[in-house]
Amino acid sequence: MNLSPKSATAVSSRQAIEILRPCSKIAIITHYRPDGDAIGSMLALAASLQEWGKEVVCINRDPVPAYLDFLQTEQTFVCAPDTADLNGVELVVALDCATIERLGDSAVSLLPDVPVITIDHHITNEEYGDHLILDATSAATGEILYQIISENNLPLPTLSRDALYVAISTDTGSLQYSNATARTYSIMAQLVDAGVDVAHINSQTYFNHSVRKVELLRECLQSFSLSHDGQVSHWTISQAAQSEIGAQPGDMEGLMDILRGISGVRVCFTLEESSSGAVRLSMRSKDDLVDVSKICGHFGGGGHRMAAGAAINLPLEDCLQQVLAVTEKAL
Repeated sequence: MNLSPKSATAVSSRQAIEILRPCSKIAIITHYRPDGDAIGSMLALAASLQEWGKEVVCINRDPVPAYLDFLQTEQTFVCAPDTADLNGVELVVALDCATIERLGDSAVSLLPDVPVITIDHHITNEEYGDHLILDATSAATGEILYQIISENNLPLPTLSRDALYVAISTDTGSLQYSNATARTYSIMAQLVDAGVDVAHINSQTYFNHSVRKVELLRECLQSFSLSHDGQVSHWTISQAAQSEIGAQPGDMEGLMDILRGISGVRVCFTLEESSSGAVRLSMRSKDDLVDVSKICGHFGGGGHRMAAGAAINLPLEDCLQQVLAVTEKAL
């Protein structure tokens, strides 16, 4: 596999389809700890390709978050790399993943030595793989996939339609974030015209919390703090607390909106201690003048101007002090 940074050649959606056309079996992979755009994009593309007559294998190092499990079907079930049948795979499609590292070593090591198409919307994408469709003006990878599917008259079965809606909705904060453009609204309208049950999908995606997630929020609130004259809000969560609650990957999804919604806050972040010892930094900006991808870039991460993240190999308290210091400079 060719997974060297800056190795991919940019292709159009039509060229990508011609690369996909002769392949009988295709593997789709996205970043570990997948979010709504990652899973939505994966399942949408899988269902469309299956309707087109392809055999598709969806793999991820981590399980699908519980709040997105309603999207899965028997035909498009995301499985762990070591349980997937990768025999005969002729092409790998990497979705919504800016760096090779975020695909996960355990997944990458099992992928067959075949060409890779990378499809992404992160401005910090490393341009890895053989072929690349990168559009940083798109609000979500799901937005790019919708254009690929519609421009090339690929099938749009019910699952593809619903999963694309989830992908775009979750990466735009239900169309509340500044990354949502007129094109984004147009695509969402077309998906609704195609039959998306907005009330049902929003209920499943945003109003179906486990008690476990509420307990996690309660624990996070214990460490809640405002700093920099109320311009920065943040909280931390230890691995010990997560273990006691029984937290699962994806449980933190959406909780940061509480920090982001505080009046006067320009930047918010969470620090989540992982079982490996690394601390996961997730950061959001409410101010166009503060580019959180640069703050996270200081720690080897990246993402978007208004939303970014990083993994930091330091103790939790040391992480907090360093992130606050770098954020202060950005402010």
